[in-house]
Amino acid sequence: MRKVVNNIALCILLLSAEPISAYTDLVRKIDKDSTLSSQTLPPENIPKTDTVFVSIRRISFAQIGRLSQEVAPTEQGAVLTQDLLQSGAFFKQYGISGSATISKRGADATQTQVLWNGLPINHPMLGMTDFNNFSTFGLSELTFIDGGNSAMYGSGSVGGTVLMNHDANFNKGKIVQATGSIGSFNNHQYGATLGYSGKLAAVQFSQSVVNQPNTFSFYDRHFELKRKAVNSEFQQYISRILATVQLSKYSQAKLVLENARMNRGLGMLSGSFNTLGNQKDVSKRGVVEYKYKKGRFAWIQKFGASQDQIIFTQSGIPDTSHAQLRFAMSEAYFIINPKTQILMGFDFQQQRGNTQYYKKTQIRNLPAQFISLRQKRNKTQWLASARWEWQEKIPSAGIGQETQIRTNWVFKSDLHSSFRRATLNDLYWAQPGNATLKNELGWEAEAGIASRKSHFNWELTLFYRELQNPIIWMPSGGLWAARNYHFGRYYGFQSHLQYQSIKWFARLSTDWVRTRVQAYERSDFLQQIFIPDLMANIQLGMKIKNWNFAADLAHTGNRFIQTDNEKVIPSYQLLGAQVKFTLKKQSFILNAQNLLNTVYENMPGRPMPGTSIQFHFNYKL
Repeated sequence: MRKVVNNIALCILLLSAEPISAYTDLVRKIDKDSTLSSQTLPPENIPKTDTVFVSIRRISFAQIGRLSQEVAPTEQGAVLTQDLLQSGAFFKQYGISGSATISKRGADATQTQVLWNGLPINHPMLGMTDFNNFSTFGLSELTFIDGGNSAMYGSGSVGGTVLMNHDANFNKGKIVQATGSIGSFNNHQYGATLGYSGKLAAVQFSQSVVNQPNTFSFYDRHFELKRKAVNSEFQQYISRILATVQLSKYSQAKLVLENARMNRGLGMLSGSFNTLGNQKDVSKRGVVEYKYKKGRFAWIQKFGASQDQIIFTQSGIPDTSHAQLRFAMSEAYFIINPKTQILMGFDFQQQRGNTQYYKKTQIRNLPAQFISLRQKRNKTQWLASARWEWQEKIPSAGIGQETQIRTNWVFKSDLHSSFRRATLNDLYWAQPGNATLKNELGWEAEAGIASRKSHFNWELTLFYRELQNPIIWMPSGGLWAARNYHFGRYYGFQSHLQYQSIKWFARLSTDWVRTRVQAYERSDFLQQIFIPDLMANIQLGMKIKNWNFAADLAHTGNRFIQTDNEKVIPSYQLLGAQVKFTLKKQSFILNAQNLLNTVYENMPGRPMPGTSIQFHFNYKL
């Protein structure tokens, strides 16, 4: 089936010269006057852009025919996961102070590609991203694209793609911003940004700090007693420099540098008095971007790098790992006519990883090239994309369309192939390593219908995916090792509803998924572990002058915790509420989480806190 999908997509791609404009989330609309159309959003969700230079991005070639969400980042200095709990994604929280990894459409964290200002930041050794290593403070844009996108973004874009961007506007004058928060369990956080935005240049420096002693109590079901959390401290320090320069009438450059440090105690398991050790993460990442646009041609050059060091200490014995990524990308946009556009590009990654459990430092060089065509014909937009990975000699391709079937109704569909390469840990972990692992190869089809009106929008999307050679870590002779399962089948639906009037607003999202994996060709299909069967969130609120009141209820479904599907973590619901008062330059927020004091576990044996309250203050000049 994968070969059929690839061949069909490649043939259409090469024979067609008919690209398209893009939709965004449930409320995105076609910008008929722009050849490189930007996304049209409600006023409260409009991303920051400048008026000096036309914005061009690969994302507009990656959203046709699929579900895409714009998540409005807050300026409260929070860790990233706190802002994403209403997005429909499931985060595996290894305790309140542990790692937080994402799952989209039943895919695990290694099958969700994450890009930071265009730089792929999935850890080269682990293959995943810890979302607790990032902050929403200073973030300009956060986008989720569901479904595989390997034709645009390469390995790992199987279940979804997450894009984070930082941008600075021109002609804004002095930039002064501050935020602070204090709350339950002695937790507090704050952030500040200072800078200046002139006619031809803008520069700003940001610093955010999260300090969470997490002195909460929890009920230990094993001992049937109430206990105090131990070794659950979390500290995060993120420094960032963002600079943008208008080099000429047709060109612009941007630099983003970020340094992040995390210190955390990994808590303890329910039913045990032994702590799980401590972990220190030091991450450095940076991107320099050059943009040129004149007439019907645009060109983007991007160079970036990241460096991650993880020091895990258990019983006084440290284990240190070092990972590096070097990245280069060049892409060109050609506007054939107002309805037809082409994107061609090349990118290169060098991955390096080393730990005492490797026999030597492992290095991979991963070049790839891609092409995409888009066109609008009558009421239909078409997209065809293809990519070739030179190292693995793997093609991936996709075809998408969106058709306006009534005044405010849209039918969309997408068919694509995708892949994920084995991580360095999968291949080279010394005891035991598995250098013979096969890459994951699959295909996915999705279709949906959406109604987009000024005050009321909804969307329903159905999807089906198959995956050959899914890579899963399993016990092997007392140790854990990566192995290829035979087959994976993933299907489900996603629904989103949004209503907004002058006074009232409401939002509902539902994600239902079945992940069925087969260890061997003739074995039974079983549900993949740690994947919830249902994620749902509902938010209701009202606005009265300068006041906003909101309440939300989040549901996380059952999750199997054994590959034989014998044990389940039960579902749970969390109720929260928020009151916000806004002035011209300040805002004050009172936020309550887990109001019903629900006893729950996100991952087995990892206690989570009960009711908590935080008070936030934001100031922006």
